[in-house]
Amino acid sequence: MITDFVRLFILNKSNRILDIGAKTGLCGENLKSYGYSNVDGLEPAEKMLEIAKSKSIYTNYFLEGISETEKTSIPESKPSL
Repeated sequence: MITDFVRLFILNKSNRILDIGAKTGLCGENLKSYGYSNVDGLEPAEKMLEIAKSKSIYTNYFLEGISETEKTSIPESKPSL
């Protein structure tokens, strides 16, 4: 699962992580269980995002998709290593 990859390469558990295609929050739940505390969820399906919200998994919730030509409403932040 992707959380195994994250655990190998993102050692600072307060780094900002964006779960693209969050669905009902499965990946976010796993990241939270491993101590990651700054995970946002991006999901274009309103019903799926509502389920994730009911679990209080993510720091921020974004109801939108991604596109090659348009920016998301997600505020930019400087990467931290």
